[in-house]
Amino acid sequence: MAKSPLILAALAKDAVPQLDFVQAIPLSHGHGDRFDSAVLTATDGSHYVIRQARSANAELELDTELVALRALTTFRAHFPFEVTKFLGETKDARGRRALLFTYVYGAPAEFHNVAANSPMVSSVANALAAIHSLPLSVVDNNGLPSYDAAATVKQRVAELDRAAQTGRVPALLLNRWERALEDVSLWRFQPVVIHGQASPAHFLESDQTISAVLGWDSLHIGDPAIDFAWIQGYGNPEFSYSTLLEYERLRGGVDENLRARAQLYAELAYANYLVGEIASGNAQTISDAENFLLDLVGDVESGTVGPIGPKPLGVDTFGDEGEFGNAPVAAASLASAAGFVDVAQSVVADEAYAPATAPIEIPLIMPVVDEHDPAEVDLESASLFEPVVDSSYDHKNLFGETAPIPTVSDATAPIEVVAEDEQKPNGELF
Repeated sequence: MAKSPLILAALAKDAVPQLDFVQAIPLSHGHGDRFDSAVLTATDGSHYVIRQARSANAELELDTELVALRALTTFRAHFPFEVTKFLGETKDARGRRALLFTYVYGAPAEFHNVAANSPMVSSVANALAAIHSLPLSVVDNNGLPSYDAAATVKQRVAELDRAAQTGRVPALLLNRWERALEDVSLWRFQPVVIHGQASPAHFLESDQTISAVLGWDSLHIGDPAIDFAWIQGYGNPEFSYSTLLEYERLRGGVDENLRARAQLYAELAYANYLVGEIASGNAQTISDAENFLLDLVGDVESGTVGPIGPKPLGVDTFGDEGEFGNAPVAAASLASAAGFVDVAQSVVADEAYAPATAPIEIPLIMPVVDEHDPAEVDLESASLFEPVVDSSYDHKNLFGETAPIPTVSDATAPIEVVAEDEQKPNGELF
């Protein structure tokens, strides 16, 4: 049973005695209801979030986010978005910790129908470039994970194995993903600090700008393409293409296979969703996951989604034989500028596109936060592999025996507020 928001408000007061709260609203949760949470309003009108883990695993996840937030402390002013701050903690009568955070404002950054010349193109590129330009010491000095190209491939092979073992993934997709994993020319990337759980639920938007980023529990060193999977999977093709071009410009170089790897990660997410729903035993969501995969098969067979393979950015068009779909995309001439660009910058023409996706939880829409100074952007590059010969699908022999690697759970899903009668139509809290 969920803990009363009034009790949570009392815990928040105990955690930070100088704050006085005048209202508390319970927060709804997906992901198994791992936390009891409430959004609190202080006497000065500012908002806070109190969270308490319901299990030992959830508490470990929350602890991981605290490590990441503390590691990011000295870089907050350099982000072009807001990051929640940890304010204090206390314990209830049973010894369970309750943690108080500042509330960050915005709504999920959805890209189904966002134009490719939208200010969101440069805003999303700015946000990801800022994260990816963090020094590696942010991760290395705080005991957070680090994965090079070889380790990243092994993780995806383990995911492919688990998906194949369900017997519910079409052979066309298994072979498609296996070929991509064998094509090691795709895996020449320089690991950087990445968010690790980039999604509409964690990247919040306000006034066509990324206003806040949540869910830092998966911060690690890894493939920057992982943070583009949500854009590649959810956004329309022209928006995705324009964002990648702007990101490459900001980073000062080109990872010619970033788009292909992002496409692979986006597709594997459907298989991972199926595996997770089979574990939960929910017949309806299992059926939904299977339908997502069947839709993907249809898109591959029709040529709407092309093969996954090496493809440099910056080509003039994607034709019918293009590797990432058959919708023409005009490459824009991007103005040269240092640091982060104006979010009003125009990039390329738009075209709506909305693939089927799993339901996404919606947090509370709040006012825009203050702007911050941009982060510096550094460029690193490395060549890690030489090409190898492709082979037919055999998950036992793909990369030798690989033990299953546990999937990283979403420890700090965005804080969602249950719609209340008191909430005003314009999205204000009270």
